[in-house]
Amino acid sequence: MIRRVIAILATITPVIGQAAMAWDRKLVRGLDTYIAATDAGQVTVVCDPDRVHGTTPQGIIVVLMPKDRNANRVVLLAETGEQAAFDLKDGVAAQAMSDPDAWNEMSRMMREGGRIAVVTARDAFTLDLSPLPSLRCS
Repeated sequence: MIRRVIAILATITPVIGQAAMAWDRKLVRGLDTYIAATDAGQVTVVCDPDRVHGTTPQGIIVVLMPKDRNANRVVLLAETGEQAAFDLKDGVAAQAMSDPDAWNEMSRMMREGGRIAVVTARDAFTLDLSPLPSLRCS
């Protein structure tokens, strides 16, 4: 286990001169949608701060990983040590079904930006993200 953590942390160490990835922001069915993608995978975060479709939070996080299409769990690891873990069903974690502390931590990590490792049991990739200070996803 320790070796896996060390290997993951090694993948998110800073790379000098590498520019942060900008989020692709869209409005889909009245919901703020943010997409960050690399060749190794994609993370989509959908936020519903205004409860557009009712009182139940409609936020979701979608994780697409070519090497682990049926992942049951994903962990987002920030370079600064924070982490947020989510159970997945078909690559999707719903805010209403997730631990509120994990959802808030994921939102904070996205607002701050930086290097974030996306890790499942069989795959991992790293995103170097631009900050999203206006993100309202809690």
